[in-house]
Amino acid sequence: MTAPREDPAVPVQREVPTLVLPSGGAWLRILLILACVLIMVNLFVHGQGGGQNFLQWTIAVSLTLWVAIRPASSAPVVLLLLTLVMQVFFGKAQLDGRLITLVLLLPLVHQLSALAAVVPLRSAVRWPALIPSVVRCLGAVLVTVLGLLLSHGLGWW
Repeated sequence: MTAPREDPAVPVQREVPTLVLPSGGAWLRILLILACVLIMVNLFVHGQGGGQNFLQWTIAVSLTLWVAIRPASSAPVVLLLLTLVMQVFFGKAQLDGRLITLVLLLPLVHQLSALAAVVPLRSAVRWPALIPSVVRCLGAVLVTVLGLLLSHGLGWW
């Protein structure tokens, strides 16, 4: 007996190797914590007294932990609103590095919170599955930065 011949018209399905990150859900939360910490450091108001510094750091740490532990709760929205309030009342009305950093980090926190809410901590994450989220985040950042630069160019800042 001979082995059956393969039909040359039928393409052979080969598995494409993908990069898998073990405990990917935990890595998503670590990235989320890092983005929250960078936002809080960016928003820190200098020149305050000791009690106000303690209060500011207590709120920052508790809000970061809340976002990391419960990413599907209202914690990311509270972080976004706190950022807005802090930028309006204590920020400068100019296009500077702090504002651009916030424009980069806020959509990142939003996307990482959404991913961390649905990806279990110990699950493996295939990086190609994250491409749509990366594209959405970059699109939001690009549109916002272009709007800021356009408004700055028109003299609205």
